Amino acid sequence: MVVRDTSIKTYYEIIEEGLLGERQVEVYELLYQKPDLTDREITAELHQSDPNYARPRRKELLDMGLIESSGKRKCSITHREVYQWRVLENAPYKKPIKKTDNIQCPTCEGRGWVTKDGNTVG
Repeated sequence: MVVRDTSIKTYYEIIEEGLLGERQVEVYELLYQKPDLTDREITAELHQSDPNYARPRRKELLDMGLIESSGKRKCSITHREVYQWRVLENAPYKKPIKKTDNIQCPTCEGRGWVTKDGNTVG
């Protein structure tokens, strides 16, 4: 996945301001790091079995304009053709998620951390 600097900037703006619920943050951060997941794959990645753990939060993020459908494909869990989801590159959202100093690096798929100034560590 190629992450543009505008996408990273928007991600930090969302994280910095801090008001989304805990599950919304979980789903948003997961889709930021692993785009193009289906609802059931999101649920599995969050180590949950009930699809309603994440699906309502995904819908709220969609309604807020933070994520979008990135097409349809066969889900690796249900084997049905369903929508997959990703974070919008320039999300128009200004209501914050939570404050943190280091965020898991989206460019190295979590093998390192990126600081607020954009330096990768670890």
